[in-house]
Amino acid sequence: MPAAGPILLLEQATRVIGQGAEAFIPLQATTTSFESGQVVMICGPSGSGKTTLLSIMGCILRPTSGKVIVSGVDATSQSGSELTRIRAKHFGFIFQQYHLFASLSALGNIELAGAMKGSASQDRREDCQALLEQVGLTTRAHLLPGKLSGGEKQRVAIARALVGNPQILLCDEPTAALDTKNALNTISLLRNLAHEQGRLVVIVTHDNRLETYADRILSMEDGRIMRDEPGQTGRKVQSIG
Repeated sequence: MPAAGPILLLEQATRVIGQGAEAFIPLQATTTSFESGQVVMICGPSGSGKTTLLSIMGCILRPTSGKVIVSGVDATSQSGSELTRIRAKHFGFIFQQYHLFASLSALGNIELAGAMKGSASQDRREDCQALLEQVGLTTRAHLLPGKLSGGEKQRVAIARALVGNPQILLCDEPTAALDTKNALNTISLLRNLAHEQGRLVVIVTHDNRLETYADRILSMEDGRIMRDEPGQTGRKVQSIG
């Protein structure tokens, strides 16, 4: 079940690049909170601050000012090594480009993520096989990425993001390279991870096909959240094919 209260909180988070008259502010004094068990979509034109917001949420970038609080911990006050630990414990990252190692099988790519997160070697293969089963790729475990479809590659990337059981999944354009069938199958999987497993799933997207399936939609412009509105939470997503 989702935990009570926000799992992720931004307080006046601001990102400034440069100084004085030349300063560029990709994220302006943003205060918002996120709860477990939801799919939140961040929409807006290119340059609106979506990816900057996602990177600050995931402790990849530090805000110039303000706070990012993850599960009650102020991440902005932590050392670099502690931020690395926070990212590994709390976050999984999914991108438009799958970033799979071409020389490793689907299972091998996930096992590598497990090794990097420090999972015990005796449990790693079994745990990673279970993740592949969760995304419906048990029979494709032995294949190299070059033998997988785009939708299958993205499912491997999702399984990899689930290594270590993070409670927050941050997704940057995860369906942009996919056709409609695979895009809807991907959002179905992500939504199930939120609704059935109590994770927070945040998706930056230009893909209007997905907005219908959000629990919450943030619309950005010029580094600000201009609208924060509910999605169609009552609609159930069905996989196709």
